[in-house]
Amino acid sequence: MKRRTTRLLLALLALYMSLTLLPGVAWASVDDGQVDLKPASELKWIDRVELPDYALTLYKTLEEAADGDGYKDYLIEDEYYDLEGDNIRTDMPGEFMRGTVTSSDGSTTRYTAILVTTTETKETDQNTKDYIANCIRTVMSAFWRDHSEVFWINGVYRIEFNRNGRRYYCLALCANHSKPDVGNASYYEIRREDFRPDGKWDIRSAMAQQDADIETILRTIPTGADRLTQIYYINDWLAENNGYNTDISSGTSDPWYATKSITALEGRKGVEGPDCGGYASAFKALCDALDIPCVNVHGIEASGGSHRWNYVQMEDGNWYAVDPNYNDNRKDRTRYLLVGAQTVVNGVKFVDNHIETNPAYYGGVESFMNGPVLNDEAYPRSVHLAYRGVSETLTPGDPVAMTPVLIFASDADYTYSSTPLPEGLTLNPDTGEITGTVTDDMDILTVIVTAANPNDPADTACCILQLE
Repeated sequence: MKRRTTRLLLALLALYMSLTLLPGVAWASVDDGQVDLKPASELKWIDRVELPDYALTLYKTLEEAADGDGYKDYLIEDEYYDLEGDNIRTDMPGEFMRGTVTSSDGSTTRYTAILVTTTETKETDQNTKDYIANCIRTVMSAFWRDHSEVFWINGVYRIEFNRNGRRYYCLALCANHSKPDVGNASYYEIRREDFRPDGKWDIRSAMAQQDADIETILRTIPTGADRLTQIYYINDWLAENNGYNTDISSGTSDPWYATKSITALEGRKGVEGPDCGGYASAFKALCDALDIPCVNVHGIEASGGSHRWNYVQMEDGNWYAVDPNYNDNRKDRTRYLLVGAQTVVNGVKFVDNHIETNPAYYGGVESFMNGPVLNDEAYPRSVHLAYRGVSETLTPGDPVAMTPVLIFASDADYTYSSTPLPEGLTLNPDTGEITGTVTDDMDILTVIVTAANPNDPADTACCILQLE
């Protein structure tokens, strides 16, 4: 009932803010008011649509507003949600505004907002209005996908008004609408209720916790891991420490936090667990921290249900799919790890069970269908070697215990060899362990360790260790 009430409130707010429009001439570039896709694929969703400069400015403003650096943190700080402050006017896109709008029926809206753009009122026909509105929706849809670590915002609500021969288009941060002879007012805020002053959580504390969770997970990745090994370990951590939200699977409720990265990065199960969106958002946040190109993908399953997963670009330049949700709590957690469009899992091609749609979430905008093209075949798998317990620096007297980690290895007993080690350290050729005590000061030393399958010369893996 609460969700339905919220939707009704937003609909009423949109109706109340429909102000008198002045006739004019459409912009030649506006056409039918729709936002067009670019012909080429790009890494970010925002780069896949044809947008005017003011829309790109809005996107950059949102990035700045959510980074927590103390400068123009519009999406975080309470001061930007204070409706009682002095009016602030600006004609500069991307800047903060505060004011009051009075509509023709006498109703008023007190607001704080980010200015998106202005037009001369003589140019404000319906196509122009629709185009600007769709640009704002497009920016919000792209921002939601590109920055799923921004977990505390929700929805999009526009403020529009005329002043001194110009029409102003704004993205509302908050707005309080009241009508004459009506006792109660309607309030909107872009921040979720749980992250407002009287809510359950503080935004900055939650951001810090998310950063700490990412660091904790990344520390589980062995030293010297290549991209495949890094992806293997973050997928494995998410599968090991999470369980799909039981409220969603039972149809009891659809909690907002299940779709957010903070949930899966914490490691949650039961009614606190993530859904597919939470897994995908957390996976992208971890890839971002490792500088691995990764995008969120939205589509439908073969059964018709909504679903989310990820595409990752490997060193060969090709894109491969990872579905951390489908890898969750399964005996084989790598079934959907770096697969291709034609990869068959359980008798079904990946592309037939993960049908890409990437809808624009706020309506009136084309879906983002020109994303990365998925490679047909899966990424080649072979044995990979990395090490745990590698110290950042080695000084005389330091005890050393480095343990090898093999992934995608066969059942064979591998043998290990290496280039010269620092004085005092030895390599066990049967286990691959490097142990001992450093005896001398040393410059940076590059050590190459090799694990070989004695029964198959091609089944070999190498790891490069930088010791200093």
